[in-house]
Amino acid sequence: MAVVAICDEDPKEIAWTTRVIDSYNKERPVRDQVIVRAFPSAKNLWFELVDRDIADIFILDINMPEMNGLELAHRIRQMNSRAVIIFLDSHIEYADDSYKVEAFRFILKNEREEHLPEALDAAIARLGGARSQYIGFRQDGEIIRVAFSDIIYVEKVDRKLEVHTLMQGIITSNETLTALFHRLNSDRFFFADQSYFINLDHLIRLGDHTVRMIGTRQMLRVSRRMWPAIKSAALKEWHIT
Repeated sequence: MAVVAICDEDPKEIAWTTRVIDSYNKERPVRDQVIVRAFPSAKNLWFELVDRDIADIFILDINMPEMNGLELAHRIRQMNSRAVIIFLDSHIEYADDSYKVEAFRFILKNEREEHLPEALDAAIARLGGARSQYIGFRQDGEIIRVAFSDIIYVEKVDRKLEVHTLMQGIITSNETLTALFHRLNSDRFFFADQSYFINLDHLIRLGDHTVRMIGTRQMLRVSRRMWPAIKSAALKEWHIT
């Protein structure tokens, strides 16, 4: 499922666009539906975006105060080159400027019911298999969305899990280590010990039954039983014979 971020200073416009997307979702299987996140200002969206990967598709108004939609799109493009940006605005004269930030579509607000569903279909097709896989965690009353590629390693500490990530620091979880490993269900993750597993994509050094992960200073111990699989996978990945 793709995540769509809608940004518009007018709550009525956000509500209208959300209704169009709700109708869009009802006509499609669950795997092709989208999740909507709404933002009342460009600064509000940007504040969240600098800390985490918040969406695959961005539907932006252009004429917003403080930071307009074009400036926001430029910043989004710097953070995420593959993001799909759709401008939804009332002023056709902005259309030419929208493509300077590689916008995917420019849609007039009074034509959204006609053109937005097609744009979403095309955006999802464009993202296709290249879209990152994500997993959700509940923490402090919030649901946090984390890309598989953002997870460095996961460690059991006392009765909780600590999920070490590139973008969002350490996220805690109450589930078991084995349950999370199976929920990820990815060949990029390897158990290194009974108390933690690692993401092969962030392994940067092999020692003597130890590994070092990106963003960490200490070497982590690997059990004798787990060592052959990790070493073999890393050497193959790094083209070392």
